[in-house]
Amino acid sequence: MIKSVSVLLALTTTTAFLSACAAVPDEWRRYGAGWRTGYVIETAPAAAITGQVDSDCRLDAQIHAGPGQRFAVVLWATHTGLFKERIAPVAADSPVAKDDWVRVNIERCDTPVVRSHRDP
Repeated sequence: MIKSVSVLLALTTTTAFLSACAAVPDEWRRYGAGWRTGYVIETAPAAAITGQVDSDCRLDAQIHAGPGQRFAVVLWATHTGLFKERIAPVAADSPVAKDDWVRVNIERCDTPVVRSHRDP
């Protein structure tokens, strides 16, 4: 009985460890592709967003999307802890709103923000 419990515990622990390790390469792949977790400060049409930000996708996105495109001002942190703001497009059917946690692509303007499933 004790031997079977020990084997079961060892298998469960090994499975949990391997599952956690499998998620790491996926996160690094997303990071390498420019995806970062950020916090939505504001969502609005392009013309309604004012103020200075570090990067702005409004011009590029409007060329592809049109004047009704909604944008999010996203606050995200660099690997050194420096905070930056990016204005990125929001998909028309997306529920992204102020105070949401999202994933934002800091390298591509043609990719809308994606709502994050959890806080960072």
